[in-house]
Amino acid sequence: MTTTFGFIGCGNMGGAFATVFARAYDSNRIFVADQSSEKAEALLEKTGCVVCTAREIAEKCDFIFLCVQSQKLDTLSAEIRTVLSARKSPFVLVSAATGVSFAKLHALFGDHPVIRTAPNLPVSIGAGVVAYLADGVDAEKLSLFTDCMSCTGMLRPMRSEHQLDAAYALSGCAPAFTGMFLEALADAGVKCDLKRA
Repeated sequence: MTTTFGFIGCGNMGGAFATVFARAYDSNRIFVADQSSEKAEALLEKTGCVVCTAREIAEKCDFIFLCVQSQKLDTLSAEIRTVLSARKSPFVLVSAATGVSFAKLHALFGDHPVIRTAPNLPVSIGAGVVAYLADGVDAEKLSLFTDCMSCTGMLRPMRSEHQLDAAYALSGCAPAFTGMFLEALADAGVKCDLKRA
């Protein structure tokens, strides 16, 4: 069987994942969907992925990446929950939604295997760090997930949701704040008549 990957949401994180997956695998196995057709089409031009709807991804993909903002999960659930429940073939939901617990994901999408991830943007060039935690995923599917995700960078399994939430802050937000701090130092130097270089 040829593994298929669906990315619902083509924003920063969904776009980053789809980009690196399209470089690592046949782009005909990579499906993308977004409420904004412009975002999806832009990703198609960049990667050659297949543009479709969220429902189509829910119907056919082996790994379904939920890359929408947390507050949009309710709307997405209304669109794909019945499709997921009707499926006969196995699949895994992979959530990149910040701070959304397994309990909430199961309440929204049904009692399906789920992997929560805490990725950062360098995944788009294969140099990211992805913390992850699985719930209800068998060993074979989890091994397939880690093999496939190796194209994104370093993978780090977590022991609890509490650890995963901490990883979000450290690997996702902290580098951005560090960059702001370094930029502020350079600005201060320029203000004191130093050359930026």
